[in-house]
Amino acid sequence: MKRLDKYLGLEFLKVYILSALALTVIGLTGVLSDDLNDYLRSGYSLASALRAFLWMVPGIYVQFSPPAVLVAVLITLGLMGKYQETLVLEASGLSPLRFLCPFLGVSLMLSLGTFLVNERVVPVSYNQFKQETEIRKPFLALPAFFLYADVYRVKKDLFENSTILFFYPDGRLKEVYQAKQSWIGKDGKWQMKIGSRTVFAASGQSAYKDSFENLAAEFGLVREDLQPFLRPLEMLNLRQLSDYLKKLAKAGVSPANVRTAYFSRFSTPLLNLVVVFLALPLVLIRTRSRPILIITGICLAVFTYWFYSLSLALGKEGYITPILAAFLPHLIILGVAGIFLYARS
Repeated sequence: MKRLDKYLGLEFLKVYILSALALTVIGLTGVLSDDLNDYLRSGYSLASALRAFLWMVPGIYVQFSPPAVLVAVLITLGLMGKYQETLVLEASGLSPLRFLCPFLGVSLMLSLGTFLVNERVVPVSYNQFKQETEIRKPFLALPAFFLYADVYRVKKDLFENSTILFFYPDGRLKEVYQAKQSWIGKDGKWQMKIGSRTVFAASGQSAYKDSFENLAAEFGLVREDLQPFLRPLEMLNLRQLSDYLKKLAKAGVSPANVRTAYFSRFSTPLLNLVVVFLALPLVLIRTRSRPILIITGICLAVFTYWFYSLSLALGKEGYITPILAAFLPHLIILGVAGIFLYARS
């Protein structure tokens, strides 16, 4: 069995590399066709724009790795079926679930690999190409200062629906400023419109709260101080997202898009492992030819990618809970595989 596992694992890995490469190229081509003109209009030279697009490759690979896993499993099984290897193994009493073990083992390693790429490489590469006119849900985190807003208008240096937190040296909340609009004026002071200010005692109890129409405050920060810290969620690793959520929780804020991004750091790599179970129903079906099953599997891989993206989008907008949004496709896939195994038994 070890020789069989090694054979299946290597064949699967070969096809996976080709599938991942093909899907990454397709994804990059799609982004190029959509965004190249925008980069050129923004003043990029063609060479600079192409370099920016090359930095997108790690993120595109992470997104398309799960479909590549499923395509690789089905093509490997299809090629084995062509030479009747599958029938011989099944006749020897090998169960379908045991048949998938080599694929699951390799997929587990791929899950760990994509997790590391998503943690270490994607945030860095994203910073090299992403040019924003506005940033949704930005944050600014310093030792005693924290800012969160719905939108940051880059050209205007304007925050909309912002929350600014100050902390005591021991980490307890000191002040909270909430404003419909806020920005840094030419004099270096923060200007805020229509909002409130809450002051907390060192004990943690709210001392007082007042409202304002216009407020100018000196926070000791200038525009240049903001730029290194105002980053989209894609630029954050898991630890930074966790710290971000803890700081927001102190102010009673728990945005759905941040929690969804946090859970997706686990669910995206894990999908590489879970999609292998999608092949189980196709392995058990006897009434279709192998080429049709492979084509069905490719279509299923595309649908899985689309459904996972949709689920995350719904979670970020708050239509479903973030943890369910991140793991809904996983639950459905495992449920379908479980039903087929139960029916077979």
